[in-house]
Amino acid sequence: MAKVNNINNLDTEKTNNRGFAEDQIDLVDFFLYLLRRWYLLIACIVIGAIVMGVATKQEITPMYQSQAMMFVSKTGNITDQWMDFQIGSLMTKDFVVISKSKPVIDTAIQTVFEKDGIQLTRGEAMAAISVDEIEETHIIVFTVTMTDPDLACDFCNAILDAMADQIAYILNSDKPTIVERAEPNPVAINLGQNNSRQVIIGGAAGFALCAMVLCIIYMLDDKIKTAEDIEKYIGATVLVSIPLDKSQTFKKSKSKKANKKANSSI
Repeated sequence: MAKVNNINNLDTEKTNNRGFAEDQIDLVDFFLYLLRRWYLLIACIVIGAIVMGVATKQEITPMYQSQAMMFVSKTGNITDQWMDFQIGSLMTKDFVVISKSKPVIDTAIQTVFEKDGIQLTRGEAMAAISVDEIEETHIIVFTVTMTDPDLACDFCNAILDAMADQIAYILNSDKPTIVERAEPNPVAINLGQNNSRQVIIGGAAGFALCAMVLCIIYMLDDKIKTAEDIEKYIGATVLVSIPLDKSQTFKKSKSKKANKKANSSI
């Protein structure tokens, strides 16, 4: 009785092991399965990249930058005491702070309103402007970032002129030298890099989705197609295989169609 129970347990264990093996994915076979469908993977990559690229362009608001430069020098009626200062390390740092003061910002806002008819708030103006000094020089760089390239250019030049007047007023001197005035820049600064990244992400997502769908189809396909499948899933050894003569099958199908046409004509 004990021997019978042991035999039954062994049979059950073999059946379970076979079912477990059938549920596993043969990675090599699955890789070859994907390789045979390379055109689907490439198509999904291209579609995903295009869709993500178009969506990114529609979602991102283009931003444009304009820059101007000013050279701060010892000119005009500057006193001897002021001429002793280290301009590169002290005066330019002060002017960077002054450039964002209320008198400068308000004057620039009024200039833009008179020229373009656009009323900017002080908060919008402060957020749009960036002022930096170039190290070991007497040059201050003004950068304005806005959604309109022409407005960014006009506001940058307005800040430049207002800053020059403010420096001359504070130092009781001549206006500083303007190295370069701003010009409209038609190229958006935030589209190229972000769009390339999103296109890559879209292509990767398309590849992953296609591979997942093909994996599901591969796992659900339980049809026996080759002799190896018979040995793998049934456990039987194939001794003889008879190849299918496609030419005979094609002739039979043609003869059947001819008979059907003859019968229908009768």
